[in-house]
Amino acid sequence: MHIRLALAYGRVGVAFLATSLASMAAVRAEQGGDSLVDLFRMAEFNNPGIASAEASLRMTGERARQASGAMFPTLTYLGATSRQDVQSANTGGAAPAGESSVQKHDVSLVQPLYSRPTSIQYQIARQQIARQEYDLAQLKLELKNRVAQAYFLILTYDDTLRLLEAQRNTFVQQLAQAKRSYELGIATITDVHEARSRIDALFAQEVGTAKELETAKVSLRTLVGKTVRPSRVFEVDFKTTLNRVPALDDLLQQAYAGNYQLRSLNTLAELASLEVVKADAQHLPSIDFKASTSSTKQQVTANRMSYIDSRNVQFGVYVTIPIYTGGVISSRAREAVFNQEKVVSDLQGARLAIQEEIEGNHARWTLGVAQIEALEKAIDSSEAALKSVNTGYTLGVRTGLDVFTSQQQVVQLKKDLLKAKYDTLMSVLRTRTAMGLDHLDFF
Repeated sequence: MHIRLALAYGRVGVAFLATSLASMAAVRAEQGGDSLVDLFRMAEFNNPGIASAEASLRMTGERARQASGAMFPTLTYLGATSRQDVQSANTGGAAPAGESSVQKHDVSLVQPLYSRPTSIQYQIARQQIARQEYDLAQLKLELKNRVAQAYFLILTYDDTLRLLEAQRNTFVQQLAQAKRSYELGIATITDVHEARSRIDALFAQEVGTAKELETAKVSLRTLVGKTVRPSRVFEVDFKTTLNRVPALDDLLQQAYAGNYQLRSLNTLAELASLEVVKADAQHLPSIDFKASTSSTKQQVTANRMSYIDSRNVQFGVYVTIPIYTGGVISSRAREAVFNQEKVVSDLQGARLAIQEEIEGNHARWTLGVAQIEALEKAIDSSEAALKSVNTGYTLGVRTGLDVFTSQQQVVQLKKDLLKAKYDTLMSVLRTRTAMGLDHLDFF
């Protein structure tokens, strides 16, 4: 986006100047402010919700590894050593005391050969990773929207304060002129009071705008984690790029394919289908290969010594068939089917919500462009009228109230133009969010 929106203040207001994006870095360095792209990155680094989502994604990755590990062989070893005193008795009296010691070593191997639920669980884990990746991407886009909204509010209120300051300087000059005219006897005290009241009213507007500015700064500081100073130069191509509003059908098709919320719900629908298959697979047998070897050494010392050394080796294929589980398996299968129906309904609702979002922002984008063009023409006409009123005021055929009214109209139109541009830009960003496009590619 390649136009620089700068502010140059004269006697009555603001001028919008255009330059290329190539000068952005130099100008921003000169101004010492933080660009919107910088704020996007700071907000992502600072946001605890994103940190939580990233940790959850890593956790789900470990679950996928666990599900994969269930298909690999399991090897276990058990070793034990025990010792006990032996005291026996017979009819002839007590036998000599003795002791018994036992050493055991067991090694077992289990290799799953067939387990349909286990293989499906691995697919489920992979789908869960994909879903969380989509949710994380959506979270980042929504965070960027909040950062951009706060950023544009700061620029709007800051620009408004500068407009009001320029207008106040004009009113101060009018008050001084009214006082001189009163002292010369060519004006009444009413003119002085009117000029002073206009300054007081303007000061009240400045205080209200300053309050809104500080509120927006607090919001942005909370998002990015530190106090920032937005660049006084903000670049966006209002004349060409924003005026080229894409067709609604094209936006909808891109949103249906790229929206992260829809992609997440599509993955959830696939998960629901896998859960149905997994629940049905609980009826199927599972087949495992098992092998084990064990050795036991026992030595008994009493009136005579005895020694036992035994070894045992087992291996074979084991089949486990669930015959009756109290209806639990069938209940889980029905639960999975009902959950699948719910997810399908949620997906349809999300598609309708995305359609509404795209259509609404498309309308605001289109009407915003028209509003910007109309306001620019109105400003040109109002500034021409203000110039004529100022000339009439100098010649004494117009009053200070006429100048005040004309200036108020110019300032209000320019405030409306600033708001219209930023509101239109937010509509574009929300459209991009609905389409799953990153704002870093836009600025």
